[in-house]
Amino acid sequence: MNHFAFRTAAVLLALTAIGCASNIARTSLDEPRYFPDEMGIVALQVVSNASRLAPRLDRWGGVQLEDLDDDETEYYLHRVRRGLVDSDFFLGALPPGQYRLKALVAGTQFGETFYALRAPLPEPLGTFTTGNDKLTDLGTLAFQPLGPLPTEVDVTEDDSEPILLPFSVARVRGEGDFHELVSELYPRISASIDAGDRLGWSQLAESDKEMADAIKRHIAPGPAHRTSQGVPVLPSRLGQIYWFDSSAGTWQRSDTGVNHMIDYVATTPAGGLLAVGERGVVLESERWDAAWRRLKGPGPTHEIAWAHVHPSGEIFLLTRTFDFIHLLRSRPGSTFWEPIHRFEVNYIWRHKGRQVASARVEADKLIVLANGRYHEFDLDGELLERHRSRRFLDIARQANGYLVIEGDVSSVDPRYSTDGGLDWIAAHEVTDEESWVVQESGMIYVDEKSGEWTVANKPQIKGDFWLRKHFPHEPRLRRKHRWSRQVEWHAILPEGCEEIDPVLSGRGRIFVRCFDGRVMSTRADGDEWSLEIDTLPRSTTGKTLESGHRGEAEFTTGTVTTVYIPVFLPF
Repeated sequence: MNHFAFRTAAVLLALTAIGCASNIARTSLDEPRYFPDEMGIVALQVVSNASRLAPRLDRWGGVQLEDLDDDETEYYLHRVRRGLVDSDFFLGALPPGQYRLKALVAGTQFGETFYALRAPLPEPLGTFTTGNDKLTDLGTLAFQPLGPLPTEVDVTEDDSEPILLPFSVARVRGEGDFHELVSELYPRISASIDAGDRLGWSQLAESDKEMADAIKRHIAPGPAHRTSQGVPVLPSRLGQIYWFDSSAGTWQRSDTGVNHMIDYVATTPAGGLLAVGERGVVLESERWDAAWRRLKGPGPTHEIAWAHVHPSGEIFLLTRTFDFIHLLRSRPGSTFWEPIHRFEVNYIWRHKGRQVASARVEADKLIVLANGRYHEFDLDGELLERHRSRRFLDIARQANGYLVIEGDVSSVDPRYSTDGGLDWIAAHEVTDEESWVVQESGMIYVDEKSGEWTVANKPQIKGDFWLRKHFPHEPRLRRKHRWSRQVEWHAILPEGCEEIDPVLSGRGRIFVRCFDGRVMSTRADGDEWSLEIDTLPRSTTGKTLESGHRGEAEFTTGTVTTVYIPVFLPF
């Protein structure tokens, strides 16, 4: 795509986002004045089996629709953010008719560089209808990349062709529970919708079920944590949970039966489990391999990031909505979630899965890190202490109790705390020897005994050629003692694996996460990597993840030099 064509595409994508092009209909539920006289609501969830779709693009921003009776008008479902932290949920108001999903689109702009991704969806995926004052519930669409994802790209003004990324998609069975969410987000609009007469796909092929089940078996895990009993847990999308079985020495997978993201798993005093996640989902089970039962949650606009079950039977939750962090409590035998405290969020969210708040229980005290403050509450909700702490975009608790953070937009260097978040130690202190290296932000792992910290780092070399002897090109594990100026380079990182997992790391091994969902580990000073969790497409029960509805996504980049549209794109 040449430079002019790319700028044109960037403008069209921006116009698509704000609905300014003449043939693009406004479908956003935030603009009811543009609704047609007769309209229905279309709801869809899109889940991608990868933590990154392409460089700078972590999630889809819109869904392009094709009107089978009118090929001149463009319709898009936009990603919903109102009341939600960040979502894979898409909504739109469309006139009655028959439609099909045409493409998934994503785009963003960093400085003068624009990144765009478009995945045309195959026609055999199916069609659906909309009706006046009706909700068309399309459930969940699972997107499975089939090839290696590009981890970086050189952006130049030279002519370049789009990078083609193969993928498969499948429709996931199960009701989307979308009416409740629409009702809470848009109560006035949903009041006219007939909740009892929902529309959906024209049909669901058996191959869709097989494909969706295969994707679930290889779904990319989310952020890790440990239960109160020390069990490493990796909750994930589509209701999947990975947990480490120490007796067998292997990772196991539990399917909760829901299609939501699970964010946290807590243990109960009776030895059971409590799983929580997006859209206020709360589930309980007697054990990992038993059935899960759904409990009443705090509401579909809450994403639950943490849970604790007290021996008294009280359940405490830390939830997130778009503007606030909430500390909630439910008493034994009650289904009411009582608000304890609300923390206002006044800084930018990074992306889904990033932990911008943290909570734990110590000595019958609730300790919450939120909005740059350290808070202590008693179990009745009374604020006992509050101290200045640090803002962060990501936080993790190591097995040794250390907290590690990736700083906010004003302080990106990683830091760690040995006292639960009162004081923070900067891990990156630039020395003369390191001044040739441009640091990259990211999570670190801190060894309690040696005082060494390890980061996954790819330096950018400045200076003459001879410096390359000292600073390697490849992304590597980089280690440094807290009190030393000496930097050591160790294992070369596997391609596409550039983020350390401090929760899983320890006992002489470093764990890293990959963009395609894999989890790898190595000895802290070694060069051999072990595959801990495999999410790559492969044969499953006679079927492969490549046997579904296939297509090729087009990833393009370019430099925008003369065109700038100051709007917030819904990407």
